[in-house]
Amino acid sequence: MRHSRRIPAVPLLLAALLTGCGGGGVEGKYYNQAGQFVLELKGGKVNMAPGGLTMMNAAYEVRGDSIIIKDPSNGQEAAALVRQKDGSIDAGMMGTLKKK
Repeated sequence: MRHSRRIPAVPLLLAALLTGCGGGGVEGKYYNQAGQFVLELKGGKVNMAPGGLTMMNAAYEVRGDSIIIKDPSNGQEAAALVRQKDGSIDAGMMGTLKKK
């Protein structure tokens, strides 16, 4: 007699949707090492304000450990930020950004 092990599809589907849509795990305000506000991720939108000046209001999506920033003019990928295990973001030239 053979028993097959079934994995419930609904909980797996919900987990995939919650981690992929809107980036709930990454939402928040991020600051540079000097404590200055740099960017906010909220509801699939990113607001960047290095030095206190709003530079970009664009969409983002989370793909694994990457946060993909979309160009607001054409929707194409403009930049990729890397989420670290400690929750900080490696933002390239902007340095490491952390939530407060």
